[in-house]
Amino acid sequence: MRKLKQFSLALAVVCALSTACGQSGSAETTAASAETTAETTAETASADETKAAVASGEETAAEQTLDTTGLVPVSAEDLKEGTYEISVESSSSMFKITSCTLTVKDGAMTAKMTMGGTGYLYVYMGTGEEAAKTAETDRIPFEENSDGTHSFTVPVKALNEVLPCAAFSKKKEKWYDRELVFEASGIPADALLNSSLKTVQDLSLADGTYTAEVSLSGGSGRASVESPAVIEIKDGKAEATIIWSSS
Repeated sequence: MRKLKQFSLALAVVCALSTACGQSGSAETTAASAETTAETTAETASADETKAAVASGEETAAEQTLDTTGLVPVSAEDLKEGTYEISVESSSSMFKITSCTLTVKDGAMTAKMTMGGTGYLYVYMGTGEEAAKTAETDRIPFEENSDGTHSFTVPVKALNEVLPCAAFSKKKEKWYDRELVFEASGIPADALLNSSLKTVQDLSLADGTYTAEVSLSGGSGRASVESPAVIEIKDGKAEATIIWSSS
């Protein structure tokens, strides 16, 4: 009888310990679940804040598609160091660049874009969603010029490529997605390294009139050029007359 009581007591202790362990495991599971829920809630709130900080399509003026068909990308490695005046094509009429100076130095390119307006506080070379997640120190502020215009100096990965650029509106306090193409057409031929381009001197062309086949690619397809084009060579310089037509 005494042995039976001892066995019953031992069994009761085991059951008590099992219950305690079960309660501890349940508490840990509940705590982990609460932590996961809190993290999910925080992530959702952060995603909502990011979304709210970026202008939707309904808030954005109609944009044009930038076409780089037939253009060859040009990187800093392809250019001599120096500064060059280039053109920049923007996908939005609300983000107009009136002039741009490209600087090539130490294997990198930067562009100082002078804007047609003063409505933006920052730009970021990336998407609006990426920009909304950045610290203020990672955003590019405007520089005010002596004539009151604003400029932004941005890094340029490549010329002749469509690059994303987010702009922060001072009035709307939102990021707007833009696209830019920094055009290489304004770069002098002698600034290109390892170029396959040939000069009049390379071709040993005498002064006179020549013709060359030309073609037009990209765009809406409604424009065309007359081929062959007439080229005048004089004093070591070439000038082509391009005749356009549009339907």
